[in-house]
Amino acid sequence: MLLSGLLDNPMITPDVVVKSLEAYYPSYTSYYRPGSGTVYGGLLNNNFLQKYYNVKSRSVTTEQGIQEVENGKVAIGRVEGHIIAIVPVPEKYQGQGYRFYIM
Repeated sequence: MLLSGLLDNPMITPDVVVKSLEAYYPSYTSYYRPGSGTVYGGLLNNNFLQKYYNVKSRSVTTEQGIQEVENGKVAIGRVEGHIIAIVPVPEKYQGQGYRFYIM
C-alpha cells in the first residue's frame, strides 16, 4: 500500500510486491503472512526498490525523518510489527499547526 500510494499506482498491490520480492530473493518465499500482510524487509533494500519501483530508501534518525517530511518527502518506519508512513500535510493544514500525517 505504501508503494502504491507513494507512486500513485493502484496496480502495485501486496500480491505484486510479494511476487517482486520472490523474484528478487528466489531462495526465500515467505514474504506474505496470511492475516498480517507483506514482510517489510524489501522496503529497506535500495537495490530491490530501484529495480522494481524506481525509488530509493535510506535509514535516518527520527528527527531526520521528520525534517525530510517537512521538506516534502515521505518517511516509512516500523513500530512493533507495523509499517507506518509519515507524509507531508497540504499547505492549508500547515497554517493550523499540523506538520505531518501518520498512516
